[in-house]
Amino acid sequence: MDKPNHSYPDEEVNFLVEGKVFSVRKKMLAAASDFFKDMFDYAIPEKGDTTSTIPLPQESVRSFECLLSMIPKESRFFINSDNVLEIFRISDKFMINDMIEKSLSFLEDNSNVDPIVSLSIAERYQRKDLFKESSKLGNPSCTDNM
Repeated sequence: MDKPNHSYPDEEVNFLVEGKVFSVRKKMLAAASDFFKDMFDYAIPEKGDTTSTIPLPQESVRSFECLLSMIPKESRFFINSDNVLEIFRISDKFMINDMIEKSLSFLEDNSNVDPIVSLSIAERYQRKDLFKESSKLGNPSCTDNM
């Protein structure tokens, strides 16, 4: 499978991730992410900064490509047990609510596949509903009275 090309020549913003530049539509990111919407609406460039390249030193190329693949509404990006942790992490970090909800749904529907992953996310992000469902796998006598 070819890697997606997330470089758009008519775009307004560049991100620098591990030495790779991604040119991305501001409107696309802002529509999907409250984080990017606020960045584009309220951020003020530093004095003398004439570039439109935003470094993301905490991200990997793989993670950022994953994020960009998830955003379009017509995306055929699928969540699975191999990528759900990374999808949830990056979606939470950049406030992509649609993908957070899809990740949580996947974990709730598949908590029996890897209950430790589900419990970890539930605890870290204080998701009581996910914690409840994941806990039932470790203790079948759990009831709805948790």
